[in-house]
Order: sequence, then structure tokens, then C-alpha cells
Amino acid sequence: MTKVNFNSNLEEIEGDAFQQTTSLRELAFEAPSKLKKIGTFAFTGSKIETLNLPASVETVDWSAFSSSGLKKSNGSRWFSIEDYWKGCFHGL
Repeated sequence: MTKVNFNSNLEEIEGDAFQQTTSLRELAFEAPSKLKKIGTFAFTGSKIETLNLPASVETVDWSAFSSSGLKKSNGSRWFSIEDYWKGCFHGL
């Protein structure tokens, strides 16, 4: 699996959902997205290179993207997330 398409009604990606999915390179979010939360270790160890989260995201839990292949994200968007946890990108 190299790409995951999330439908617009998804509200949470649970912790560990795609942990160590080393073939995963891309996430796509159908608009208008209702995604609110990404759980702990959800994408840890994946090889996602670019991340463009929908504006609806409020919580990115600890180590959600740690040790992933992330090289680019939608920048300052991260600083407006209500419940931002230090370490969600640990190991990058």
C-alpha cells in the first residue's frame, strides 16, 4: 500500500493505525474533511514524504509521525492546532 484515501466523513485516525507501514508514501483527504484527530503513533515508521492535513484537524497526538520519511508539511498550520503535543514529529 503506497497511498491511503480518507473519505470526508472520517473524524479520527486511531493510534497505531498505520504504524510501520513502510510502503506508505501518500495520504489524501477528500474535501470537505471532518478529520479532527490523529492518534499516537498513527503513522510512526511510515515513509510519507509530504503531508497536507486538512484545516479541520485539531489534535495530532504524541509521536503521530515520528521516524517517518516526512520532508514537507503545510508549515505554519501546525502551530494553530489546539492540542498540539510536543514530539509528534520526533525522530525526523
